[in-house]
Amino acid sequence: MIYIAGPIFNTDQKNVIKDIEDILDDLWLDYFSPREFGVIADEPMNPARMKRIYDMNIRMLNECDTLIAVLDDRDAGTIFELGYFTGRGDEYYDQKPTIITFSNQGHGINVMLKHAVKFHCNGYSELTLAIRDGQGTNELEISE
Repeated sequence: MIYIAGPIFNTDQKNVIKDIEDILDDLWLDYFSPREFGVIADEPMNPARMKRIYDMNIRMLNECDTLIAVLDDRDAGTIFELGYFTGRGDEYYDQKPTIITFSNQGHGINVMLKHAVKFHCNGYSELTLAIRDGQGTNELEISE
């Protein structure tokens, strides 16, 4: 199963996540998206709700074998999810989990992600190729 990590705090960010969900739906792939499954719009944000969201996301990070992380807007939660997912590889699996980073704004990846990431994708067509055909950029561009 694929975990989609990315900011969901404004309409543009939610649309990017929705577009990724649509790609996965078109490919008939199972995924967990906090945008779709983790939000109850009418419920106020309070400590109990925040703890439920955290617990659910950690559980799903442990259950998924692939992470797609949206790097645009450099969201602190996405950064946490990337670090957690990278670090859990040795504990939960004999091999490193698959991480795909995505930018719709042409960003490269940080030097700390270079060796953790299988594919870095700029745009939806590259993301589709990486997911569907296992094709992507191995020569990852490092951003400053």
